[in-house]
Amino acid sequence: MTVVIDVKTLAKTNVGRPTLDKIEAIIQEEMEKGNTDIVVDVYGLSINEGYTISIADMIEKYNCTFKGLGSKEETVEVLINTYAFVKEKKGVEGYIKWFKQMVENADYPLMIYDNRVKGNKMVDMVLVQPLIFDNTFFHYNVVRQQYMEPVYMEEAVRTKQNIFTRESIRLVDLVKIEEGFRFASNEEERYILDIFEDILSENYWGF
Repeated sequence: MTVVIDVKTLAKTNVGRPTLDKIEAIIQEEMEKGNTDIVVDVYGLSINEGYTISIADMIEKYNCTFKGLGSKEETVEVLINTYAFVKEKKGVEGYIKWFKQMVENADYPLMIYDNRVKGNKMVDMVLVQPLIFDNTFFHYNVVRQQYMEPVYMEEAVRTKQNIFTRESIRLVDLVKIEEGFRFASNEEERYILDIFEDILSENYWGF
């Protein structure tokens, strides 16, 4: 059974910190009853930008759904996918350690840099190839945008063109919310990355 929390019964116009605390308490109560399919309806209410990370945290923690987020929906999605709530909870040292382990344990040679976190509305998928961590920096390659079509990347690999630009970021800057390094967040992204990974490793041709 789907449990719908109508937030208009908790707040008249704005969803602030007290309302979010009430929502979380209700979610916890419902989960204790065994209800796990929970929809939080905030349609028609105003949500301050600063609280989107709290909503992202609840969605991730309780696997619930928020309906009616409007323009905030993409922001919340990006915050979840780029581990913003993990950054907030773990702090600088904890997040750097966690991020290193995630990258080093991953089976995938490519990541995504999500530039939507910086408010970039003209979004192109940016592919990143992790290289190495040192004491101060995370070093990585970025796939040049002209090769972000399989047919062009295949030709570049065949002709030994320079596909990457090399960049670095300070480890302490990884913790900033606007730095959106992440792995694929859905099957479509995973499929796209698999294609590029196969081309780069010369395991697949024919585009």
